Amino acid sequence: TRAIDIEDKKREDVFLLLSEKQKLNYIEQTKGNIQGFITHSTYYQKDDLSAVTDTLNTWFRWKSAVMEAQGRFIDALHQSDNPEIKKKFDDLTGIRREFAKLQLSGSGKMTPEEYQKRIKGLEEKKESLEAELSSLSRDFALEKMVGRVDVKRISEILPEESVYIDFANISLYDFKGKRWGKSRYLVFVLIPAKEPVVKLIDIADTEDIDSHIKAYLEEMRRPTIYGELPKMGILKKEAKLLYEVVIKPVEKYIKGKKTLFISPDGNLNLIPFEVLMTPDGRYLIEDYLINYISAGRDIIRWTDTTTAKGDVIIIADPDYDMGLKERDKMTERLKVAKIIRGGVSRDASNLSFDRLPETKQEADDIEKVLKKRFKVKNYQDRSAIEEVIFSSETPTILHLATHGYFLKDEEMKGGSDIRGVTIKLKEGFAMDEGINPVLSEAEGIENPMLRSGIVFSGVNTSLKTGRDEGMVSAEKILGLNLKGTDLVVLSACETGVGDVKNGEGVFGLKRAFILSGAKTLVMSLWSVPSAETTEIMTEFYTLMAEGNTKSGALRQARLNMMEKSPNPFYWGAFVMVGKPE
Repeated sequence: TRAIDIEDKKREDVFLLLSEKQKLNYIEQTKGNIQGFITHSTYYQKDDLSAVTDTLNTWFRWKSAVMEAQGRFIDALHQSDNPEIKKKFDDLTGIRREFAKLQLSGSGKMTPEEYQKRIKGLEEKKESLEAELSSLSRDFALEKMVGRVDVKRISEILPEESVYIDFANISLYDFKGKRWGKSRYLVFVLIPAKEPVVKLIDIADTEDIDSHIKAYLEEMRRPTIYGELPKMGILKKEAKLLYEVVIKPVEKYIKGKKTLFISPDGNLNLIPFEVLMTPDGRYLIEDYLINYISAGRDIIRWTDTTTAKGDVIIIADPDYDMGLKERDKMTERLKVAKIIRGGVSRDASNLSFDRLPETKQEADDIEKVLKKRFKVKNYQDRSAIEEVIFSSETPTILHLATHGYFLKDEEMKGGSDIRGVTIKLKEGFAMDEGINPVLSEAEGIENPMLRSGIVFSGVNTSLKTGRDEGMVSAEKILGLNLKGTDLVVLSACETGVGDVKNGEGVFGLKRAFILSGAKTLVMSLWSVPSAETTEIMTEFYTLMAEGNTKSGALRQARLNMMEKSPNPFYWGAFVMVGKPE
């Protein structure tokens, strides 16, 4: 324990000098100690409450440590009167946008050597600014703001009749054989009370759990690949198998409770626990209110009373085919600052997004509900341009009803009724297993925050001309000021996916919006039918307006959809991360 405490202190000091990429490398290089510590507690001290509590306290400090360090930028920016911090943050935002622009545009007229030199130069500037901001924001460390994160403090914040479940995907260490073993999922269970109860359980091999997650999500892709609904038989089979390995080991601790707070790790970030099914055929959503958090320390942030002073902003039904000259005129009419423009690769220019007419009704219905309490700005059609979110005062609520995208090794093909990506094939476009087109240049992008995003008006026209108007990556989102924003809703497809890093969560839109300051985020984990999405979202806001909590409203809206359309494809994808009330 002393060795881990010393490493924690060293990490805090070292982090002040590092960029995000360097922080991730540092965590990777030093994670052996935390893995060995958890292994020892699991197999030699699992019945020692004090030892297991110490281990969970250590895990609280280690999990998502890089994300927490990066989040200090926002705290420092808004709580400090140091003009140097604001200047460097503005510089970093500009570098991020230029870096994103260059990564997506390809080499263009530059030689490969010139292109790589330019990329390297921008990356070095970005890392330098991140490290400088990290040092300048040292006074805004979580420990300084809210005290040391530990089991007792979190137990005091959690409501009665709840259980906190924190997964850890780690490699186990064989102390007798002095070698590393297989990667496994373990789980901490914290039952809040005056004297909190903490359990640490080894649940299954990583390969076993990940194989079932993969099988479930592959079946969820059936509509986008074959135009058929996912087969209920396959979904139920995998949902029951996942319940058996993930929930069964903690079943006795959650029985009779009402609320679960879950912090996933590894690929468990990519599947909603609500769709897991008991042996007798009940979905987990039927028995529990489930709230997701990136790491235990996020619970401490729920005590933050900062509130945004801006209006509710709704952006819906973008005109993806809007002309570039019309976009320029719209920025002038709306009096919003134009964004730094860039190009995109030839492969990205093959992306195309179909209009989502249902989102107009969604936006109008939500506006009717919210305008009784808030001033609402509803941007639709040609006014649904990306500049709106970057030029507005920090919104109280931000609702984005549009397409989302995640560029990976293979792309999914979607239609106008699915809020996802549509690929229009051109001659010479690579295919993977005869089904999914491969974005050859996009998959070479190293920064995972550049591969996921959302799109706005004019994106189709822009992409055809090799430009990036209307295409907003997670890296760009990091430049937003959402400190105090109560709720961000991404009423789009695959907004919760991204690159998974054990101990750090998903690098993508989720990370970007949380780091930008949003208290609560609603997002989806697979492509969702547009009509059903509109119905769920409208009912979600209506239920909130009637006095339900954010998490309670989303759960009930999903349950209501489940009664009408039992297939989890329709109701299962949307999850809530962050403050539940």
